[in-house]
Amino acid sequence: MKSIHTKFYLYIFLGILLFPAFQSVFKLAPEPKLGGYISEITKPNFTLKNLFNGNYQERAELYINRTYGFRAWFIRVFNQIQFSFFNKAHADLTIVGKNKVLIGRGYIDAYNGTTLKIRFIKLNNYKIHYNP
Repeated sequence: MKSIHTKFYLYIFLGILLFPAFQSVFKLAPEPKLGGYISEITKPNFTLKNLFNGNYQERAELYINRTYGFRAWFIRVFNQIQFSFFNKAHADLTIVGKNKVLIGRGYIDAYNGTTLKIRFIKLNNYKIHYNP
């Protein structure tokens, strides 16, 4: 009786682990797109030259990391857990304020007047202006 329960839980656990792999291969459910800028990665071509100089491994790793099953869902759940329990925002230049209000860093800099700082760099008789 004990072994039946153990096997049942083992199969459930393995199913949960392999579900993203099945999603990657068979596209069982439609996945929503993530917002923001994401560069498109194409599947790398396998050649012996790319294999031996290490390019294939790097490109294959990048491709698999960007296209595994339920990636967008995992990222959204991770970000929500980080925000809800630890008050961390993973959006660029975003700060969590009082009462869990998300505030853009640009608004805080404009309020403090720090966006008006302009620095000059002299490089070969050229002045370059940039805003830090």
